[in-house]
Amino acid sequence: MKNLISMVDFILEQHEQCISSTNAIYKYANFLKKALELWMFVPCDENGDVFEVVPYYSDGIEKVNEYKKAKERCLFEGFKSVPFSNSVRKGNYIIDFNYTENINIESLLHHDIVFELTQAALKKLE
Repeated sequence: MKNLISMVDFILEQHEQCISSTNAIYKYANFLKKALELWMFVPCDENGDVFEVVPYYSDGIEKVNEYKKAKERCLFEGFKSVPFSNSVRKGNYIIDFNYTENINIESLLHHDIVFELTQAALKKLE
């Protein structure tokens, strides 16, 4: 699985692997239940602030390493932050985190956009 899919589609895919599927179903259900946060889409520092630019080595190796770790933590591919905003964009689709209270990952399925999962997301589902 490389893209975010509905729970029904996921369960049907898992049916063939019945013995191990129960654990996979619970992991996927818990994943879909997580509240949306900015770091899931774009690299953020430990304070939750978006890295507006990729740090260069002249900024210091610690800053570069912090950025790399934050990027590896992201769960979805292809998003960019919208400058001076608490929003992310993929194509014409924008998620504004000022209005995402009580919205979880599963709510993304109601939009006409493909949400590609990163390696970090796939590891959470193993």
